[in-house]
Formats: sequence, C-alpha cells, structure tokens
Amino acid sequence: MKPPPILSEKKQRCVKCGKNLPLSAFHHERGRAKPRTDCRKCWNSQKADLVRKHAFYEGVRDVGAGHGVKTPTSVTVTIKRDTPQRRAESKASRLGEPELHIITADEHVPYMDEQKSALVSEFAADTHVAGRHYLGDLVENAPVSRWLIGNVRRQFDAHTFPEQMEAANRYLDSSIAAARKRNPACRVNILEGNHEAWAENHRDQYPMLGDMLDMELAYGCERRKAKYVRFWTRSEAVSIGRLLLTHGRLVRIAHARAHLLKYKMDMLYGHCHDTQRAVEPQWGRRGDPMVAQCIGCLRSLSVDFQRYDYNNWEHAFAAVWAWPNGDFVHQVVSIKDRLGFVGPTNGKNYR
Repeated sequence: MKPPPILSEKKQRCVKCGKNLPLSAFHHERGRAKPRTDCRKCWNSQKADLVRKHAFYEGVRDVGAGHGVKTPTSVTVTIKRDTPQRRAESKASRLGEPELHIITADEHVPYMDEQKSALVSEFAADTHVAGRHYLGDLVENAPVSRWLIGNVRRQFDAHTFPEQMEAANRYLDSSIAAARKRNPACRVNILEGNHEAWAENHRDQYPMLGDMLDMELAYGCERRKAKYVRFWTRSEAVSIGRLLLTHGRLVRIAHARAHLLKYKMDMLYGHCHDTQRAVEPQWGRRGDPMVAQCIGCLRSLSVDFQRYDYNNWEHAFAAVWAWPNGDFVHQVVSIKDRLGFVGPTNGKNYR
C-alpha cells in the first residue's frame, strides 16, 4: 500500500529579500488573517533597526540588541511614551534656536526721550542681540521740513541740521555699541522715514548742496557697518523671516488694519507713534493669524505743533524672536514713566 502523498506547504514571496519561503517562515500576529509580507528574518532585522534609531534619538549610543537578534551583548532600551510635551520638545529641536532682534522707531532727535532710549540700550547690552533695527524718523529734520516753510519762528527755534546730526550720531554710537556688546556681529538696519525723505527732497530742490543732506552719509552707515534702507523714496524694506519691517505710510484711526490690508503679510511699523494692532485669519495657519502692529515711539510725547495737547502716543519698542524656518514671536514692550519696563528675556526691571 502506497503511503499518502506529502502535501507541500504553501509558499509566499518576501517583499524584503525576495525569497519564496513557506508560510511558517513568516511572522504571524494575533488578529491578522494573513501573515506579514516580510519573513521573520527581515522583520526582526527591521525591528532591530527601529530600536537602534529610537535609541539614537533618545541619546543611547552603541545599541546592538533588538527583538529576535542574537548579539554578544545585550542593551536594554527604555522607550518613552509619546506625550504632547515630548512632541513640543522634538519640534523645538528641529526648529533650532531663535535669534533676538530689538526694534525701535520714531526717535525724532533732538526731541527724543533720552531716559527711555537709554533704558532700551541698557536692555540690549544685557542680552545677545542678533539684529538692531531703526524703523525711520531717527531725526526730526525740522530745518528742511516742507511744513515749516514760511514759519520763521519755528525754523529759528529748531536746531540746525549739523546740530541734529551730531545728536543723532551720539545716540547711534551708544545704542549700536550696546547691541554689539555681547554680539559684535549684530546686524544694523536704519530705515528711511518721511522725515529723512524731507532731506532728500531738499537735495532735489537745491542740487548745488551736493551730498551735504545725504542721510546715508550723515548717519555714517559705512563706518558703522549698517545698512541704510530707502523705504520712503524707493519702497525698500527689511524682513525677519516672514515678518516685514517698514516705517509705515498710512495715518488714520484704524491704521493697523489699513497697513494689514495694504501689505497682506505680518509686519511691524512705526510712523503713527502708538501701539495699535490688527489681525486677520490665515488659511492653513489656525491659531496663528496675520498681524500688523505699530511699535510706538521714543520721542517726547508733548509737542508744540499739537499745542501740547494729549494724544495716544506711547513710548515702546519691539522684541522679536526669529527661527531659521521663518517663524517668529514678537512682543511690543511699553515703557512707563515711573515703572519703566520689565525685560522680556531676563525679567529685570529697567527704570
């Protein structure tokens, strides 16, 4: 009597190594109707690689053991649970370290509040500053103002152009030196505002003056290794990641919203001397709306052309933390008369 025929076991092709192997050579899991598409050997090798990669990101070195892999040494790897805090830490490590930028606007030398500007310079000297930005109207430029033509009394009371520039250069020397105290490579940008543009218009009216009213030369940008950005006359601007820095052009009740609708991007600006803010939603960026904000000023808040009336101006400056991928976080810091301000990086009270 012939023995019963031996039924050959079904075979399956491994997608990893390409070998035709019996089903018993494939990994089965509880709850799966079909075996995996890779054999036990390939599956164990892949699992060991995953353990090694996870151990590498957890800071464990020289891992040679995994599930199903026989090695002369054995290393125990503790796999931590995935929590929101660990996800945030992992995202922060991928983004890199942010850089701090300090931004001021509308000093209007010689009518600048020297005490408030000195506090900002003191804060800059205590921190590592990657960029120091002046958003225009650094000087008043009253002697060349088109608004004072025919007003002999105010033109006589105003400081001369050389006197204004001497005071402005003293302020630039002290503030830039403070910003470069901890970081000598700190970038400096000086934007052209409408008060700087008055001098450019005066040059066009009196070309025989030559370069006497050239604001880039008057600010000494070349020797300070600073960049002069002609915003008012050529619409040039500075960007920190996806944040736009301008002097500002629009003056109205809702000027922040007007700037946001005009430029349609995140921006900080001066020109209006207050700290008005406007936001608009961004498609695909829930919880991160598009923002435009005025960053206040550093000039005296009591002015003669307003008949010394009360206004909504505010002493303030902006601190911006920018990441390499273009993301940013900004804070407009108000400076009070008796209280000063609290440093956003060190918690120190500057007053």
